[in-house]
Amino acid sequence: MQGSTFFVTGGNTGIGLATAKLFASHGANIAILSLGADLNAAAEREISELGVECLAITGDVTKRDDVEDAVERVVARFGRLDYAFNNAGIPQRPSYIGEQSEEEFDTLVAVDIKGVWLAMRYEIPAMLAGGRPGAIVNSASAAGIKAPYRQLIYAACKHAVVGLTKGAAFDHAADGIRVNAIAPGIVNTEMIRRYAEANPDHWDQVLEQHIMGTTAEPEDVAAAVLFLCRDAAKTTGTVFTIDSGRLLY
Repeated sequence: MQGSTFFVTGGNTGIGLATAKLFASHGANIAILSLGADLNAAAEREISELGVECLAITGDVTKRDDVEDAVERVVARFGRLDYAFNNAGIPQRPSYIGEQSEEEFDTLVAVDIKGVWLAMRYEIPAMLAGGRPGAIVNSASAAGIKAPYRQLIYAACKHAVVGLTKGAAFDHAADGIRVNAIAPGIVNTEMIRRYAEANPDHWDQVLEQHIMGTTAEPEDVAAAVLFLCRDAAKTTGTVFTIDSGRLLY
């Protein structure tokens, strides 16, 4: 991947940062689109120390202008876009439907569905303009295959990501652009640790569903994204699970 360009949304912490660092270790230049200017600056320094160029852009995946501008800046800086990981997303507070607000629904849909759609809306034309085969990985979830307890909005969003992935894969296979999704179970990130502390009873139930007795690390998910972006993957429109057996529960 020497000299290629990898673009990741939600790339300044957790899974996104681990994946950016893995691609950088294989020679790819990195571009990040995330909220949080300070975290972006820290990620940019950390990735640059791996010997590649890194462009960290502060922006919101729910805003068309931010996403369009970010992709334009990536192409202007590196001259190409080869790989994209649409990773930005937010979880849902466990609740029954009667307890959920319209604001919560709109926020989850904006980030977890619209954010993925907007990213692909600008990534795919950039890849086509470059005239090279490209690969996109979207971040779905085990919740996009099997709905979790009291998280129906999140489940609906992640099911939608699977649908977006399959639709884009079908539309652009002939163009040489492969589009796949990952479906992690619980991953040991700071966001998940905060969630576990705030919801200890539900967290215990979730852990019981991981029949291998462990959850994934961000580096485990990064390895799956790397595999799906490699030409050797020879797959498009698939959903790749990294779930410690959760979906067998």
